[in-house]
Amino acid sequence: MFTSDLNSEFHVVGLEFTPAELRYYCDGQLVHVYDATAIEHQDVNI
Repeated sequence: MFTSDLNSEFHVVGLEFTPAELRYYCDGQLVHVYDATAIEHQDVNI
């Protein structure tokens, strides 16, 4: 996400997560996908 000032207006952010990946959204736009298989999963981790 590229913006000079996130405080200049209202934004909606979101996170969609599956066992395979995490998807980050800002204002309905997909801004980053992270490989969740790179994270060690334990009972206390989401």
